[in-house]
Amino acid sequence: MKIQYENLDYQTDAVDAVVDLFADEFIGNVDDVGFSLSGGGHFGIVANQLLIDDDKLRHNLSAIQKRNLDKPDRKIDEQNLRDFSVEMETGTGKTYVYLKTIFALHQRYGLSKFIIIVPSVAVREGVLKTLRSTHSHFYKSFNTNRIVFAYEGESRRKISLLRDFSSSNELSILVMSIQAFNSDNNIINEDRRDDTQGKMIEFIAQTQPVLVLDEPQNMESDLSKSALNKLNAIFRLRYSATHKNLYNLVYSLSPFTAYNKGLVKKIEIASVVKEDANSRTFEIVKLDFNKQASAKIKVEVKQKTGEYIFKTLLFKLGSSVFQKTKNDKYKDLYIEKISEKGVELTGGVFYSVTEVKSADKVDIFRVQIRETIKNHFAKQKQLGTEIKVLSLFFIDKVKNYVDEEGLIKQIFEVEFEALKSTSNFFKNKQTSLVHNGYFSKTGKNYKDTKGNSKSDKATYDLIMKDKERLLSFSEDTCFIFSHSALKEGWDNPNIFTICTLNETLSVMKKRQEIGRGMRLCLDKNGTRIYDSSINKLVVVPNESYQDYVSTLQTEFDESGQRGITPPSKKNRTTVKFKKQFATNDVNFKILWKKIKHKTKYDVQLNSDDLVIKMVKNIDEQLEVKPPMIKVEHQNLVMEDDKIKGVYSGENVGSRVN
Repeated sequence: MKIQYENLDYQTDAVDAVVDLFADEFIGNVDDVGFSLSGGGHFGIVANQLLIDDDKLRHNLSAIQKRNLDKPDRKIDEQNLRDFSVEMETGTGKTYVYLKTIFALHQRYGLSKFIIIVPSVAVREGVLKTLRSTHSHFYKSFNTNRIVFAYEGESRRKISLLRDFSSSNELSILVMSIQAFNSDNNIINEDRRDDTQGKMIEFIAQTQPVLVLDEPQNMESDLSKSALNKLNAIFRLRYSATHKNLYNLVYSLSPFTAYNKGLVKKIEIASVVKEDANSRTFEIVKLDFNKQASAKIKVEVKQKTGEYIFKTLLFKLGSSVFQKTKNDKYKDLYIEKISEKGVELTGGVFYSVTEVKSADKVDIFRVQIRETIKNHFAKQKQLGTEIKVLSLFFIDKVKNYVDEEGLIKQIFEVEFEALKSTSNFFKNKQTSLVHNGYFSKTGKNYKDTKGNSKSDKATYDLIMKDKERLLSFSEDTCFIFSHSALKEGWDNPNIFTICTLNETLSVMKKRQEIGRGMRLCLDKNGTRIYDSSINKLVVVPNESYQDYVSTLQTEFDESGQRGITPPSKKNRTTVKFKKQFATNDVNFKILWKKIKHKTKYDVQLNSDDLVIKMVKNIDEQLEVKPPMIKVEHQNLVMEDDKIKGVYSGENVGSRVN
């Protein structure tokens, strides 16, 4: 299947925001660039040329900001006048936009040297995949060929690649990770006077490349900044959904705008939590050993109204849990010990750091997997044979899937077998064929990983190569298992459910997690589908809905997304109270007649008799229910830059006996 690319208005706006920065500069064409002799004396190096003075650049920048931004009066960053930021939410085509921008800059200004810097192997493989899949699309739009230089492999190949990039007279795109040149020991920084008269980084710096920084918030260290400066960029373009610093912002597509305009999938959270009226919540959120050992712990707090709510409170050695919570469940419990492993309470009761108790773990995993399979079946029934549905499981222990007796694999196969008869589409499918795992391996053994090793590169290759094949109905695999550290490699548009099966509470960024499934889906012909009734992502986390959404909101806030914007004063309407309303309105008079009287109650009780009756009722009627695992569904709504939930139902996953 071949993905069909389109020209979308909001993406065109993002491209124009950059291209128009250099309007009215001296325009030549690609053939005029020719060869140049630069300071190093390397004949054959082809360099970018861009003739525009700073005053004109400032004027263009100001005009573009007024055109594109909610706050057009942004101050121009004079210290970084040739750094420009584009803010685009995950799933809206950020990579496509900056690749199209490269072609547009080449066509309009003759710029031919571009270096795309990415933060990781996973992102690099994704960019290379997109370059391959968009080749014919961009050729049709710009009638221009490009040469792609993938900076990978052994030393000799890398040196040859950098030479070819520097001397090429065609549109040349070099793709490399920040790790490739932020150390003196890297090939690009080695002194090779025997054949290049210096360091390779000095060699390619003479091309005056345009730098395209993908996820630049990962390149803000002093080491990374120093390495980037050595590349002598003619200007830098920064693309991210979560910028740490905004340098001369020229275009912004916020998560709230993208969500509400239907540019990404809507989200539903199906939280799986254990409910036990007889147990006490005591969940360690954070340990701190800075000055005095302390712990932030999620506990159940009794309010003055008598209601109970979950709160995260700070505890120190000797703290009384009861005094802080006013909850009898914690009576006579004190913090006896705080260590890196967890917290010990009175009587030797120990709670480890965010660990799910093993007895609960299996039950929770089972309900999460069952919920994912049921959602998958329902979605495929809805979409028929036009759109293939994929579900993605993130796990943190590879052995739970790859081992012959792997817990998660066993649960999945049992649950799939039990449920498949309910689906006309899956009832005849062989269970072993519908699921597959993508994990890194060393030799013959699979391993847990951090996502940045050589073995991970092979895994990303597999993920990317299978990306389009997985969208075809000819491929049975539709339930995908992957290590949580490989999250950046997955952004398949037809993922409709993401399930987190971690032995500890997930520490993955929620925006990263949902980002893997936010892209609008494709049909079997590779055509993008914009129907909002179809494009919904269900997230099945191993935590409560409230915790999940609270964390997601915090991530939005910390990334600098706008807070609630007060309405403009000029749009406000003054409403005056009508003094005659209370005396003239018939309905109000009827209501007032019923509620105007003061009511006093005098209740007399025989305490001894009441106690006897209560004890008798408790003995006869009290029912102690076993713990229950509950699945609660909430649809996410983004309003006024805040995330809210709309309750959509719940069901009992299982009883824990």
